[in-house]
Order: sequence, then C-alpha cells, then structure tokens
Amino acid sequence: MTVPPANRARLRDLRDIGDEDVDLASAALNIAGLHRAGTTLAPYLRHLETLVHEVGVYAGENPEIDRAAEALIQVLGRRYGYGGDDDAFDDFEAANLATVIDERRGLPVALGI
Repeated sequence: MTVPPANRARLRDLRDIGDEDVDLASAALNIAGLHRAGTTLAPYLRHLETLVHEVGVYAGENPEIDRAAEALIQVLGRRYGYGGDDDAFDDFEAANLATVIDERRGLPVALGI
C-alpha cells in the first residue's frame, strides 16, 4: 500500500505523541483516509465538532450520568440517526469512521469514538 504524503505525515505525528495525547477521532479518520483515496477529512472533523457541541448543549454543564446518556441518545440517535449495524460485523467498512459518518451506521466500536 502506498500511503499518500499527507496521510503519511499525519500518521507519523500520531506515532510520535503519547497515548494520552491522541485525539482518537482524528486518528480514526486518518486511518479511514488510507482506505478512501481522495477523502478530505475536514468535513468529517467539523461534523464531529458539531456533534460534541450539540451533545454538550443538550446535556448542560457537569451533567449527571442519566442526563449525559439522554443527550447522546437524543442527539446522536434521534437527531442525526446514528445507530449500530448488527449485520456488519464482517464488513471492514463498518469500522471505518468516515463510512460510519456517511451512512450513520456502523460497528459499536466506531460509534463509540
């Protein structure tokens, strides 16, 4: 596999930082970019920022666990239509965060990011 220079640089940056400093969503999208030639990651990152903002607004500051869970369900599940895909456990794309964002379906591990 030939890794495009931009992806190579981002992956090298990820390799060189400590585990606690890794932005998991950004890392997952960079890996997704390896499998989808020409994918521009900026729109996906903006979408994730929007989700974070909307969940935060819904949940409020320092929410109790029930309120935080409700915010995730309402924003991700109901407002944006995200959900698990039990039939996709053998499908590599169901773990690809860019595909999960595009289709609003995927493996639980990808949805958890």
